[in-house]
Amino acid sequence: MPKYSKDEIIQRVSDLASDQFGGTLATIHADDGTPYPAFVFFHFTENARILFGCRPMSQHLMDIQATPQVSFLIDNRNILHRSLDVTPTPESAWHIENRNIFSQEGSGFDRVVIEGTAVVIGTDSDSYIDDLNALTAKNWLAGSFARQGGLYCITPRRLTLVEALATDRHTVDF
Repeated sequence: MPKYSKDEIIQRVSDLASDQFGGTLATIHADDGTPYPAFVFFHFTENARILFGCRPMSQHLMDIQATPQVSFLIDNRNILHRSLDVTPTPESAWHIENRNIFSQEGSGFDRVVIEGTAVVIGTDSDSYIDDLNALTAKNWLAGSFARQGGLYCITPRRLTLVEALATDRHTVDF
């Protein structure tokens, strides 16, 4: 696998994120400290921030208020249905002899994990209108959630991209 520059990694993540309307937000449960995953609509910005909205009193909103350190997963699992033939025959896309199908650039199961701190973007923030408009343009429901319960941003600490079935991790530390 090639070694990517920081800008190339962020561009590849942006390309992946542009095709996905939702991702998995992982928080620490405010009540008992266990991990809590939630599917959220999001927008990935050019400076590698994740924008999302929270409905009032949602569990992930309460979790973020208690512990703002979060992790966010973006992947393209939607490609898996195209070749999900789980029969153990050599013709099966998931057969061990056909693993190269998901190792080719642009055809594999790609994923990115963004670790960082989630903060609310106040309505008085200079970026609020632009951020809300960008989120709403990607998904109107995400914008609605942001107007109801708050517009949030994950400021990245680390971004890790894994493409296809490769073991290489392309990491950006901020």
